[in-house]
Amino acid sequence: MELPEPLYCDTSALLKLYLPEPGSDEFNEIVKDRDDVLVSDLTVTEIISAMACRMRQGRSPGTLRAACSGPSSGASTMGCTTVSR
Repeated sequence: MELPEPLYCDTSALLKLYLPEPGSDEFNEIVKDRDDVLVSDLTVTEIISAMACRMRQGRSPGTLRAACSGPSSGASTMGCTTVSR
């Protein structure tokens, strides 16, 4: 799936880059070789917080599932949206 325009991705989408979960492979393909992915300034803090929370819950990083990710039928359900200029 190729999406036009700059692509804004929220934390739940970006966690798919670091944690194996449903939609990870698809998301990796969507952002592969793109140079127009936009993220919030808070993304790093949110990712660290989400991973720390999961570790406190006793889930190892290799088996974590993002709590806020929904069905992975496409980019719009993976926390991404295109941004019109």
